[in-house]
Amino acid sequence: MQTVVRNWALSLLVAIVATAGPVAVNAADPFDGKWKMVSVEKAGMKLPDDIVTKIPSQIHFELGKVRVVIGDKVLMEGTYMFDETKTPKTFSLSGIKDRKGNEKKVRGIFEVNDKGQLRTCVIDGDSEKMPTSFDTKANPGSDLTTYEKVP
Repeated sequence: MQTVVRNWALSLLVAIVATAGPVAVNAADPFDGKWKMVSVEKAGMKLPDDIVTKIPSQIHFELGKVRVVIGDKVLMEGTYMFDETKTPKTFSLSGIKDRKGNEKKVRGIFEVNDKGQLRTCVIDGDSEKMPTSFDTKANPGSDLTTYEKVP
């Protein structure tokens, strides 16, 4: 369960950062605010909804900085770069630290669907590989996560 939560937190951080884009100081951004995870899929198998809904989380996104918070504990913070000119759209996160304090880089793809839901796909533990689609069966080791913005 701890691995699921850690992977979820990383995916959530990736998702929020990826869609936000560079933000000028003091500028409002449509992705500012809190987001919640509504679906997770790995190897073509969806994580049961009852597990997804039990993960208490908040994502704080403001002026180019992102924090993943569960309860009152900050799990991750980072900065980002993204490219909306590619198909699918891509992103990378920097400044993310693992539990030992080692810095890591995360890369993935993202999209916002017609319901305003954010979908991200990352490959676990490998910052050099980039998913080619949102199909977790076609991208071994990938996680597909869907989020909704909290009003």
